[in-house]
Amino acid sequence: MRKLHYFLGISLMVTAAFIILCSYMTARELVDSAVNTTTDTAGDIARVLRIKSLHANMEHLVSDAKIAGFQISAELERAMSAAQTLAELLSCMKAEKAAPNRESAGVMVHTVLKKNQNLIGAYACRDSSGFAAPNADEEGRGCFCLYSLRKKKGENFLVQMHSGEKTELPDWGLPEEFSPDARERGIPYVTSPFFRRVGDEDVSVISLLAPILVKGKPCGIAGTDIHTDLLQSLVEDAAAEFFVREGKIMLITHEGILAAASGMPEMIGKHVHTVSDRWEEKRIQMISGTAVSMVEKGKMLVYTPLNIHPFALPWCMRLEVPEALVRKETDQIYQKMMADVASLGEQLKRISRKSVRMQIGVGLILIVSVLLVLILFQSLSDKEKDLRQSKLRLQGILDHTSALIYLKDTEGRYVLVNREYEKRFHLSNEDIAGKTDYDLFPRQFADVFTGNDQIVIGAGKPMQLEESAPREDGEHIYISIKFPLYDSLGKPAGLCGISTDITDRKNMENELRRVRNYLNNIVNSMPSALMGVDTAQRVTHWNREAERLTGISAEKAQGQLLEKVFPQVSDRMDEIRSTIAERKFHKTEKIVRGTGGQNRYSDLMIYPLVANGVEGAVIRVDDVTERVRLEEMMIQTEKMMSVGGLAAGMAHEINNPLGGILQSVQNIRRRVSAELPANKEIAEECGTSLETIRSYLEKRKIIRFLDGIQESGQRAAAIVSNMLSFSRRSESVMKPVKLPELVSRTVELAAHDYDLKKKYDFRHIRILREFPEDIPEVPCIATEIEQVMLNLLRNAAQALSENSKSGRTPQIVLRLEKEENAVRIEVEDNGPGMEKDMCKRIFEPFFTTKEVGIGTGLGLSVSYFIITSNHKGSMHAESEPGKGAKFIIRIPCFNERLS
Repeated sequence: MRKLHYFLGISLMVTAAFIILCSYMTARELVDSAVNTTTDTAGDIARVLRIKSLHANMEHLVSDAKIAGFQISAELERAMSAAQTLAELLSCMKAEKAAPNRESAGVMVHTVLKKNQNLIGAYACRDSSGFAAPNADEEGRGCFCLYSLRKKKGENFLVQMHSGEKTELPDWGLPEEFSPDARERGIPYVTSPFFRRVGDEDVSVISLLAPILVKGKPCGIAGTDIHTDLLQSLVEDAAAEFFVREGKIMLITHEGILAAASGMPEMIGKHVHTVSDRWEEKRIQMISGTAVSMVEKGKMLVYTPLNIHPFALPWCMRLEVPEALVRKETDQIYQKMMADVASLGEQLKRISRKSVRMQIGVGLILIVSVLLVLILFQSLSDKEKDLRQSKLRLQGILDHTSALIYLKDTEGRYVLVNREYEKRFHLSNEDIAGKTDYDLFPRQFADVFTGNDQIVIGAGKPMQLEESAPREDGEHIYISIKFPLYDSLGKPAGLCGISTDITDRKNMENELRRVRNYLNNIVNSMPSALMGVDTAQRVTHWNREAERLTGISAEKAQGQLLEKVFPQVSDRMDEIRSTIAERKFHKTEKIVRGTGGQNRYSDLMIYPLVANGVEGAVIRVDDVTERVRLEEMMIQTEKMMSVGGLAAGMAHEINNPLGGILQSVQNIRRRVSAELPANKEIAEECGTSLETIRSYLEKRKIIRFLDGIQESGQRAAAIVSNMLSFSRRSESVMKPVKLPELVSRTVELAAHDYDLKKKYDFRHIRILREFPEDIPEVPCIATEIEQVMLNLLRNAAQALSENSKSGRTPQIVLRLEKEENAVRIEVEDNGPGMEKDMCKRIFEPFFTTKEVGIGTGLGLSVSYFIITSNHKGSMHAESEPGKGAKFIIRIPCFNERLS
């Protein structure tokens, strides 16, 4: 029995020791697993939150810097656009051989300043190649310089104008930065801050300069001035709007000079080396158009390029925020989380030691009494309570982050969520626990969440996914980092997700995409054909006008050789290559191309393209046919005006000797006339008779010679009369006239005009009238219009008489047609026609196609003068050999003449 007791005792001791050992190992393993899992999870979450927070803050700073830089660069671009507009106006006027004087240029400068209220000044300067300067010095340096500035007096603004004749400009002239070397580069330029004398004080300004180019060569400059106070206020506003804590913004020129600094106006004009010793390294990156962000000496820095003009050197904007300020909140959360994790680990270790002691006690008491079992249950209850408290502490840590954090089991049921999750979706932890995504979200969203969870658990590694979830203000987009969780045996126990709201960033990307599409629409809406090419002359851009001009779509043209899809520039490929290599603008004007038998003219401009490391060129083709035709018309009008003055002088000079000739012929006739008794008396005194003298004159045909002299004199008098009419403006009063009645009356007058000697007769010509009923009355001088119509009808009749052998019935068609604010008159015949070159010359004085003695060459010139000068209309001819001729007259209607 004793042995049995010993055996039982030893058995109980071994059993108790075994139970105690197993309990100790189990409790130690559970505690270690819980501590390690909790510590690793919390540490991973804290580190991810810290990294994400820093990256998010840096992205936010870059985004804010770009927005602020866009607002500031927009103001500078407007000023540069004003300078370029002024330069292009002067360039165009010079290219058209209409160089302005100081007064007209001053009006342009004044208008630019008036239209741009943020400008403090505007100016234009040209050297002797751009303007004829009468006061040029011995070296030919005559210059033209105008400057208009705005000075604030109380609430009123004064505009002052200065001008100079010498290249040594006064203190309000060009800044020293714009040297002759810079002028010869022919590119826009933005100066660093400098002081300009405005009234009685020196004002700090920025000048934006644009070259005045003529045939690709600079001959002067145009510029605008911006007060640095304006840039300073823009920087201060941007700093107040985006960086309300301790951020600073600095505006830096391409030379490294500070143009504005928030909170530090005294820094304007100083070099950026005073705040950064690595400026040259950043400047190289700025030129390439790349934003730079970094952490340097405890500060988070963002350098954003400001491209004021595609060919001007870029400025940049420097954003500075203390790194400690950004990290403060993140570091506090991280430190608190890690402290709580360490505290949790210590508590779990204490629980482990307590559990071991309790297990030993339970094992001993288990041998002697059931009471130990009750104590064991009490110990387990305390352990569960401590674990619940630890869970609450972890929950508190998670609640202090701005990201959404949630835990799910393998079935997709929520275990816990942080406070941010509750706040976003207006649900409590108790309402969410145990539910799936299908219980909380619409099915289309729940399917995505559940599918992504299964992918992460199946892959067994962290993954970053983009997800969207509904909110009361619409659908929000999140970047979710999900990673699987494992139990102590290494089996999947669920997953943890950290979701960050990126809706604002997505909206900004969509806005940038919208702006890009908007710019493309602007390019496609331009009336010019724009084509972009790379260094190999392959097409990179093809706008809608290029599609219309060539009939090739942008998709087909993309990547093709330019000379293949646009053969009109095949002979200009060397110029395109030269532009890309030398990066200089090139322009060719009035390129002729044939279309439907008519010549059309185009201007070709080639711009070098260097942006973000992409090199190439932009080719712009403008149809300038109408402009060329207008120039030809202007030249013709000027020629007619100049010849009109010549005609007036000639007429006055010829009139006096012509009068003497006609008077002498008249006197000779009277001296041989038998009707005067004095003639007979003198003849008898001379021993002859007056009849003998007249018989001699008639037999020697002297009387016929006198008739010829008189006829030629009268014809010369008619020519002089036409020349005077050509050169003098009519003083007659214009009255409303019904053109159908006037034209019909002129036809009746012409019907009685036939000349067998000149071989034309209106009785053998068919006259067709095409007069609509809605022709309005036109203000004109009826007699002058009759003269023009009668002249055109006579010319048509003479041309038809020359074409009598053609076999066609001679015909003249008279048409009247109502146009917008004008009435169109057409006189068309089916005669022999004319060459195109002759159509351009027929309105010149003394130019005629008729034989000597038939035409004077003044009829059409006088008609052209009457229509264009006296009636402010237009007149031109259309004809081809063998197809007749058509003369077209346009006379403005009553409303237009009154306006």
